[in-house]
Amino acid sequence: MESTRGRSYPINVSEDRGEWLTTVQAGLWERLLSDEAEQLLSQEYETPIFQTWLGEGPNAVPETTTPGTMTRVAIDYRQFKLFHLSILWRAAVSTLDAFSNVDLEPEHRERLREMLAHGDPGGVFDYPFLVKVLCDDQGAVDRGLISKPQRSEFAGRDVYYVAFGGYEVTYFMSRERDGLEALEGAFPEPGGAVTVASVHLSKANSVRTFVDDAVAHAGGMPLGDEVRQRHERDDET
Repeated sequence: MESTRGRSYPINVSEDRGEWLTTVQAGLWERLLSDEAEQLLSQEYETPIFQTWLGEGPNAVPETTTPGTMTRVAIDYRQFKLFHLSILWRAAVSTLDAFSNVDLEPEHRERLREMLAHGDPGGVFDYPFLVKVLCDDQGAVDRGLISKPQRSEFAGRDVYYVAFGGYEVTYFMSRERDGLEALEGAFPEPGGAVTVASVHLSKANSVRTFVDDAVAHAGGMPLGDEVRQRHERDDET
């Protein structure tokens, strides 16, 4: 993954009142693939996505949104899914500390490599993921937002959260339907659509974890606890 070397993006994760401000380093670059492989990923997945989903138009990441809303977006299933799986695979094979939380089992790493090499997006439950557009108090979406990937678990499988381009992706490390049935309608669909949720920055798993780590390092209160206590005070008044 490439970006302007040394650049930092401010992240404002305020909600209603109060504010948490931090930065995340974006200037990371690492050579992982041969020129031929890089060209394949760029031509087949990255360029088309940067012209559509990360470009402009009705099916692109919006500049503004309303938290709590859900939108059906038309996509090219193959390009959209393989682009996002390429982000996960690159993070998994990277030696950079920024991606150290992404630790895929060898079978998953190899399967993702094969899917990318052969242009095979698989079915709905082959490494499905959720997409959430992130916004601030005014509904503004910052496409410069980037977070360090975070790891968790859901329904007995590893889950990875990462935010970039103004949205968060939640990856489920699985090729099985069991335990994920309720989310099926939100995953990218072979028919050419994905359900995109809009949420406030403070409720994004990747951003919350990043900010909590930064606040804890500084001796402050975790974001989740601060938000909960602030809402409790509001309820009392």
